[in-house]
Amino acid sequence: MLQIVEGESVHPIARATCMYASQQLAGQQLFPGAAAEAVVQHGGRGIACTVACHNVLVGNQQLMEEGGVEVAAHVQKLIQKLQAAQQSILILAVGGSVVAVLALSDAIREEASEVLSALSRSGVQVHMATGDSLPFAHAVAEIMGIERQHVHAHLLPQHKAELVKQLQREGRTVAFVGDGVNDSLALVQADLGVAIGAGMDIAIEAADVVLVHSSLSDLLLMFSLATYAFQRIRWNFVWAMGYNVLCIPLAAGVFYPYFEIRLPPAVAGLAMGLSSVCVVLSSLSISLFEPPATCSHNSSPEMINQAGLCQRLLHKCCLGQGAAYSRIPSESTSTQLNILTTD
Repeated sequence: MLQIVEGESVHPIARATCMYASQQLAGQQLFPGAAAEAVVQHGGRGIACTVACHNVLVGNQQLMEEGGVEVAAHVQKLIQKLQAAQQSILILAVGGSVVAVLALSDAIREEASEVLSALSRSGVQVHMATGDSLPFAHAVAEIMGIERQHVHAHLLPQHKAELVKQLQREGRTVAFVGDGVNDSLALVQADLGVAIGAGMDIAIEAADVVLVHSSLSDLLLMFSLATYAFQRIRWNFVWAMGYNVLCIPLAAGVFYPYFEIRLPPAVAGLAMGLSSVCVVLSSLSISLFEPPATCSHNSSPEMINQAGLCQRLLHKCCLGQGAAYSRIPSESTSTQLNILTTD
């Protein structure tokens, strides 16, 4: 029954549950020909439907409360114990009664702690926004080095977007990193939305930047490249404006009555062409970009190797269209940037 219900959802947890159920059943069909009917998706909470004339709920405790399902005291104790052990909880209720509790764990990415530590050292304030319970979120945050006051749990999709709005009202520039269907609203609301390439299509469509490699270390590469590109843009403006401010009056003969200095028309035309060439060459220098070494001594040689990092960035970090660069602050404003990581 769990496999039938979760097969109607596109959530990563639902897909993992279906895979587990298939392995356990080994091809058996306990409800042959049964299908989920009257399916209602509850964003961030679970799914409700009817299977073989039974009302079925699969989701978190909040969905059970909304559906009028009473969770016994001994089941509550079990749930709290599992949450403290960094497990996500999925409850199956049939006919208004809890029949199963599933504990799921999502392995923390190896590079996650190091990436968040590097962001914190650079002055970036890291928040965690998740739909999981507060005990589970605190357990993960402790491992990741995220401060407790920056942990936001029990969040529905609209609550994540509201959290982004709240930080923006405080005058902060917000970058939101997510990969799920529940992150799409926050990705759109954020000043910079970053989607993980292995995530849901709707999250990728809503984001400004897509990390195709699905590695959080590419997040550091993205910010380094953006800062470098922004510096090149500013230098191009300084070069072009300074060049024109000086050469146009010379070509027009403004200084001739005072200093008898002027530019012949042929020289002025050549200088104008050289100005464009200089700006283009300055822009092309971005190919010389080398990411900073942010990996610890325990990192693999592939992560430490600068050429390897640069190659991965050029081939596997895909920037979406739009004014994403203009919304990435330079080094002078990096302390106002908030990174929201999500489950």
